[in-house]
Amino acid sequence: MERDDVSSVFTGILGAEDPWGAFIAWLGERREENRRQGGDDEVFLGVMVMQALMLNLPLGDGGRK
Repeated sequence: MERDDVSSVFTGILGAEDPWGAFIAWLGERREENRRQGGDDEVFLGVMVMQALMLNLPLGDGGRK
């Protein structure tokens, strides 16, 4: 996925009334494509969690608040 696509997905999921449900629905939509590309759902989920954590890091100020 492209960076803009990832940001769009996270925005949609985090803005949903039920973010966990929205994430599970999105994962279900991606499951077949993930398998077709030889992916593992658990690895994919781990990568998505890492991406989510990276988006929240204070990178612009050197980590200082």
